[in-house]
Amino acid sequence: MNDSRQPQHRWDPARGRTSVPAASVDSAPPNAGVRGSVRLLGLEPDLAAGLSEEERASAAHLVVGALYAAPGHWSPPEALFDAMGMLVVGGQVIRIGRTFARRDIQLLGPGDVAECRVIGDSDGEWRALGWAQLAVLDERFVLAARRWPALMTGLAHRLFEAQQEQHTRAAICAMPRVEERILALLCHLAGRWGQVTPEGVTLTLPVTHEVLGALIGARRPTVSLALLSLGEQQLLRRREDRTWLLPMESVEWPTTGVPDGRRGLAA
Repeated sequence: MNDSRQPQHRWDPARGRTSVPAASVDSAPPNAGVRGSVRLLGLEPDLAAGLSEEERASAAHLVVGALYAAPGHWSPPEALFDAMGMLVVGGQVIRIGRTFARRDIQLLGPGDVAECRVIGDSDGEWRALGWAQLAVLDERFVLAARRWPALMTGLAHRLFEAQQEQHTRAAICAMPRVEERILALLCHLAGRWGQVTPEGVTLTLPVTHEVLGALIGARRPTVSLALLSLGEQQLLRRREDRTWLLPMESVEWPTTGVPDGRRGLAA
């Protein structure tokens, strides 16, 4: 029997191993929507990777602002506009904007950073996919970084990872078949936020077919057909709790290749 007190693990195909996932928010937290505080390095210890043991012990007490975003439309509070940025520590949020007169969607989940200019852009619309917890990189983080400059190095690594994330998403959108795009996106996100189960890897990503299509550059009807095809091939399943289940065959296909003979749909 599994011990529910033990941390669940996520599949990391890039490293070929499992790691403990970032914090998640499964239900309405107390004082939802009200600003509070959180010990930043307790949730994101990688930010202190460059600190000595003595420095990490002192920096462990670093407290920054925190808030919860309720499911659905979310209006970032003005206090965020003056901050360096925000760090998603639980749940997922999307930002809907426009590029070249076309709608585009940015997905942020545990470990992702958004800087204040993006947050304060009035042309963008924010939505939370379920409850989300956000840490505010406010003046307290800036003061701490002056004392421990390696914190800024840790933050810079996150921003570099965000650049690689954009490259990965662009490569996914360039795939010729919609089934491949969907499977590649969900496998990639499962590598970041998924959890290993006896059936495969589960991923919490409560999005509609339309939003999923926007994330991969495809129309909603085509996405619906592609999901049906993937389900018939037993490469992907949407469970009753609305999480996605990826069998290990699906999780490993980016490196092993999709089996021959499977016809795909154009966007």
